[in-house]
Amino acid sequence: MDQYVKDRVEDQIQWYDTKSSQQKNWFYFLRTITIVTSVLVPFTAGLVVYWRYFLTFTSFLGIAASIAESISSLTKVQEKWIQYRNIAEQLKHELYMFKMKAGVYDDSRSDIDKTFVERVETIISSENVNWANLNNNSKEGK
Repeated sequence: MDQYVKDRVEDQIQWYDTKSSQQKNWFYFLRTITIVTSVLVPFTAGLVVYWRYFLTFTSFLGIAASIAESISSLTKVQEKWIQYRNIAEQLKHELYMFKMKAGVYDDSRSDIDKTFVERVETIISSENVNWANLNNNSKEGK
């Protein structure tokens, strides 16, 4: 059972933690670009009277804001960040309950190892279904 916990559960927790952090960073990066460039558009548009190249710069800012928001929407970074974080926390919770023999693992009459494996695999497989649905929804939105 220790091997399963190490190779499967802790490995999956690490993977989901890492992916969640990556998606969060991408979300904040893209959202920051969107906000900053959107705020600068009216400011630079007002400066066109002083220097005509601000018109080109203003157009560039608008395009950059649109691209950043489109990438964020297309790749669903916020949804993935939340989903990966949720799965990591569910797996951590399950592991802690198992190690402390709490909750459903409190029953000495049942095979807690089997229950643990079933519950962990259910969490992981349900995430795989959610991932497929998330990607199918983005394909249907085209």
